[in-house]
Amino acid sequence: MATNQSLQRFLKLILLATGVLATSLATRAADWLPMLPDQDFYDFQLFAPPDMQDYEIYPEPSEGFFFNYDRLYWGISVPKTVGTA
Repeated sequence: MATNQSLQRFLKLILLATGVLATSLATRAADWLPMLPDQDFYDFQLFAPPDMQDYEIYPEPSEGFFFNYDRLYWGISVPKTVGTA
């Protein structure tokens, strides 16, 4: 009987130590929030168009001749008709 009670006491101690260790690790992990915006993202807009000017290899010239050609094709067809009974 004494062995059984000491074994139960030892298992309870191990369980208690594991619980304390698990909660202490969880509280340390609560300070680490990598997905929150930093001070660099104070005006972060998720669906705004990106500002690609910082990534340009060759800057756009601001003088010269610039042309733009756009074309739009419209296609309209008669729908197929099927007779009903």
